[in-house]
Amino acid sequence: MLFGLLVSSQVISLEEDRLASPTLAQSVPLIGGDQAWSRGYTGLGQHVAILDTGVDKTHVFLTGKVVSEACYSSNSPGDAASSVCPGGVTASTAVGSGVNCNVGVDGCTHGTHVAGITAGTGASFSGVAKDASLIAVQVFTRFEVSSGYC
Repeated sequence: MLFGLLVSSQVISLEEDRLASPTLAQSVPLIGGDQAWSRGYTGLGQHVAILDTGVDKTHVFLTGKVVSEACYSSNSPGDAASSVCPGGVTASTAVGSGVNCNVGVDGCTHGTHVAGITAGTGASFSGVAKDASLIAVQVFTRFEVSSGYC
């Protein structure tokens, strides 16, 4: 089958699909983000809500980006569930409530990662909507299991 593709006049090129980790510096141009920026579409004046594990608003890539925060989590002892909102409350819109959950727990940096892809700003590369503001909403709950958190 491969030989048939190689000799077909309808095939322009073939490229081996190898494992590789894309980086933000590569992915923004790949999706045309740099072209959108050149046309003035940078996210300026827009607010993007990140509903995830929370956002580390002190991260150098996100400094000054978070303009509003909230946390919604659950406390359900019967289900071994406990809130990861600051102070263990189940809902908060106070300053600091959208911070990421305990980074010692696997996955708790995901929201910060997503926020960086969305609106991060750096010297050599930036997120897709690099001039947008962020609304950080932490929506996860901690579940105790015999092997730790999940």
